[in-house]
Amino acid sequence: MVNELPSESLTLVAGRYSVKRREVGGVKLSTYFFHEDDRFSEIFLNAAEEYLKLYSDLLGSYPYKNSILSRTSSQVATVSQRLHSWRQRPSDKGKNS
Repeated sequence: MVNELPSESLTLVAGRYSVKRREVGGVKLSTYFFHEDDRFSEIFLNAAEEYLKLYSDLLGSYPYKNSILSRTSSQVATVSQRLHSWRQRPSDKGKNS
């Protein structure tokens, strides 16, 4: 299945990461943290799971198959971009207004 929603940007991150994954409601959540920060992976996965459930109730199902939280030296955050595009889905215009 191809996602019909456009992405606002592309972020490419490379490094030696510790990767943790979890699936919630058909969405694959992943954290990519430096080994010294790996202890935070479960905290971030738990928070992402809570937010996914909360916003799915408010905005409808999450339109992507994956959500990745990545720790970088410049603290790049892609979650807010995804939430913005989630709110702006054309198929939800006028829904519950």
